[in-house]
Parts: sequence; structure tokens; C-alpha cells
Amino acid sequence: RLATGSIRDGHLYNFWQDGTNVRGLWRRSPLAAYVAGRPVWETLLDIDALSRTENANWVYKGADCQSGAGTRCILTLSNGGKDAAVRREFDVATKSFVAGGFNLPEAKAGTTWLDNDTLLVATDWGAGTLTTSGYPFVVKALKRGQALADAKEIFRGAPSDVGVFGGDYESEDGTQVHLVIQATTFFTANNF
Repeated sequence: RLATGSIRDGHLYNFWQDGTNVRGLWRRSPLAAYVAGRPVWETLLDIDALSRTENANWVYKGADCQSGAGTRCILTLSNGGKDAAVRREFDVATKSFVAGGFNLPEAKAGTTWLDNDTLLVATDWGAGTLTTSGYPFVVKALKRGQALADAKEIFRGAPSDVGVFGGDYESEDGTQVHLVIQATTFFTANNF
């Protein structure tokens, strides 16, 4: 089994499951050690231990981290593995969830960092905001400390879309481009 992952700020981030870590470990290794074939794994979050502590059946669904040298990530956790999941702010420097940080309720949703204190959030905003597929078609900007109900709408798709989500791309020079991705079908999308 290859321990693959994503590269960020001099580390390779990896999610690993085995017979001992059934729900898995979110971990990282210095990139140089990984490339040399001698990874030095540092556990950031033990999903099995978190599940026991919180009396939940957490399934790790991914992490969206701040760009550059930022230490914050939004972790997506599903209770039991369903499509709907919670999103919670995690600090890789302290290896803990951020007290008073971003904490989004369970939904078929998506988040991406706009800046260190703002997320683009696509979620169930209430009646008339989900596609016929059950995914969000409204994207809003949510500021740190702001109530979800007070987030500012920045894009509205249509109920006939598959879903609409925020996203970002990073060029080789580190420049970030923030997007709204409107999936009009499973095979086509508009990028704004």
C-alpha cells in the first residue's frame, strides 16, 4: 500500500487506515523524509479516538486547509459514513479543534477558504436552497464569528443544477484563484 496524500507547506498529508486504526489517522510527514523513502509520521487526528471520546461513528471525509503557512483546516466528518457531514475548524499546530472556530452543522455541503477569516460555504440554507439531487445551489461568504444565517450570498444557481460549490486553484507560483463551481450536469460545470 502506498501512503499517498497532498503536499502542503513542506509536508505530505495522508489519511491512513489499517487493522489497528480502523477509522483511521490523519497524519503528515516532512516532505523531504517522505521523498527519501523514510517518512516520519506525525498523527494530527486519530479518528478512532475521536469517535470514542465523542461517542460517534466518525468517518473522515477530507480536509480543506488554508493556503500558504496557515495552520487551520476545515475537517469534514460524517457520522456513520453518510453523504451529509459536519465541518469543523482544526489547528494542525495544536492538533486540536479550534474553540469557537468554524463549526458547520451536518449537511450535504462544501467549504473552501476565501481568506484566514472567511469561508465560502455551500450548504442547506433552508427551504428552496437545495437542488433536486439534494445538494446546495447557493454559496455564501461566512466570516469568523458570524452566525450562519448572517452569511452574505455571493452566488445562486438553480434547483435543476447538480450542485454549486466554492473552490480554489493554486498556481505554481502560489497565486490562489477562488471560484464558484456550478455543476449543471454530472459531466459539465461552469466556473466563475
